[in-house]
Amino acid sequence: MTDDQVIESDTPDSGPSPVFPVRWLVILIAVATLLRLAMAGLSSEDLQRDPDAYVRLANTLVRHGAYAQPGGEVPTAFRPPLYPGLLAGLLEIGVPPSYAVTGWNLVGCLVQVVAVVCIGRFVLLSRTWTFLAAVGVAFDPLQIRYSVLAMTECVAGGLLAVAVLFLFRASRQESVRVWVVAGFFFGFGTLCRPICMICMVFLLGGMLCQQFRSGGPLRPIAVRIVCCSVAAGFVLTPWVIRNAVKFGAFIPATTHGGYTLLLGNNRVFFEEVVNGPSGRWHGESLEQWQQETKTRAVADGVELRDEVAMDRWYYRQSRIEISGAPGSFLKACILRLSRFFAVTGGADQNLLIRVACGIWYSCVGLGLVVSLLACYGRRTCETLRSDIQILWLAIGSFVVMHTVYWANARMRTPLTVVICILSAIGWRWLLQRKQDKPLQTE
Repeated sequence: MTDDQVIESDTPDSGPSPVFPVRWLVILIAVATLLRLAMAGLSSEDLQRDPDAYVRLANTLVRHGAYAQPGGEVPTAFRPPLYPGLLAGLLEIGVPPSYAVTGWNLVGCLVQVVAVVCIGRFVLLSRTWTFLAAVGVAFDPLQIRYSVLAMTECVAGGLLAVAVLFLFRASRQESVRVWVVAGFFFGFGTLCRPICMICMVFLLGGMLCQQFRSGGPLRPIAVRIVCCSVAAGFVLTPWVIRNAVKFGAFIPATTHGGYTLLLGNNRVFFEEVVNGPSGRWHGESLEQWQQETKTRAVADGVELRDEVAMDRWYYRQSRIEISGAPGSFLKACILRLSRFFAVTGGADQNLLIRVACGIWYSCVGLGLVVSLLACYGRRTCETLRSDIQILWLAIGSFVVMHTVYWANARMRTPLTVVICILSAIGWRWLLQRKQDKPLQTE
C-alpha cells in the first residue's frame, strides 16, 4: 500500500478536505484493537460481570424469546433493547457471553476510530490533526476501560459518531437521503442509549438556528430536518408500539429515567455526598437507600414489578426531594457537572493510573476549552465556526441531561469522537494563533 492511497472527501461543495493515508488508519485500528484485547486479557473478571443486567436480558431473550425480566415472565423496558439484542444474536449461535461483550464493544470502538477520521475531513486543517484526533479516540482511557464491561458506552459511541458524521455530510449536500441515513443512526443510537435522541434534537435545532441567523431560506433545511426526524422515529416505532402493547403507556425510551433522577437527588445523597466530608456514596449506604426506597414504594401501593408505576413514583419522589432541598440540589448539579468532566476519568485504582488519566484528560480538556475561543475568534472562518458550534451542541445535550440526572465521567464516553475532534481544533487554533495564521478548513 502506497502513500498516495488515501481517503478523500467526496463532497466537492464542502471545499478541499484533508487526505488521510489508508495505512495510517489501518495502523490505528490495529493498535486500538490490541489495546482493547490486552485490557480484556488483564481484566478477565470484568468480562464476567453484568452490572446493568444486559447479559441477563440477552440470555432471557434467547431462552424465552421475549424481552423480559430474568425468568421471561414479566416484560421490561427498564433498559434500552439494542445492546442486549446484539448480545443475544451472538449468544444464539453459541458465542460465550464474554466474547460477545468483547466483540460488540470492540466493533463500537473501531467504528469510532474510522468515524473520527471521516469527520476530520470536514473540520480539521490537515491529516496530521486528523491523525491526532484519531489517536485520542484509539487511546482514550475510558473507551479502553469500558470495552471489557457489558455496558453500552462503546456501541452507543460508535452509533452516535456515525450519526454525527452523516449529519455533517448532509449539511454539505442537498441529498435528502443522507439526512435520512443520519436519522436512522440517531434512532439506533437511541435504542442503545436514549440520550442520543436528545443529542439529535440539539443538533438539528442548532442547524436550524444557524440557517435562520445566516438569513438563508428556512424551508429547505426544515424539510431535511423533518426527514431526519421521521427516519429516527421510524426506527423507534417498533419499540414504542411494543411498549404500548405490553405496558399500555407511551415509552419512547425506557422506564429507567425516574430511578436515575432520584438516585442523584435524594436526602441520603445530599447528606453523605453533596454535603458530606468524603464526597462518596459508599456501597452499604447505597444498598440501604435502595431497599428503603422500595419499601416506601410498596407502602405507597406501588407494585415493584410494575415498571411504569415505579418510574412515575420515582419521578414524584424526585420532585419532592428537589423542592425540599433546592440548595442541595444546586450543589448536586455542580458536583455532577464536575464529575462529568473529571480529568481523572473516574479512575479509582492506583495512583499511577489516576495520574496518567489526569495528564491525558488535562491535555484533551485544554484543547476542548480552547475550541470555544476558536469558535469566536475573529480569524476563524465561518464554516469552521459553525462546525464547532454544532459539535459543542452535542456536548451540551449530554451536559443538560447529566447535570440533573445521575452523572460521572463514564457518561461522557459516547462523546469521545466529538471531544477529540474539538480538542484537536482547539490545539490547532492555539498553535496557529502563535504563528498568526487564520484558522480555516483546507
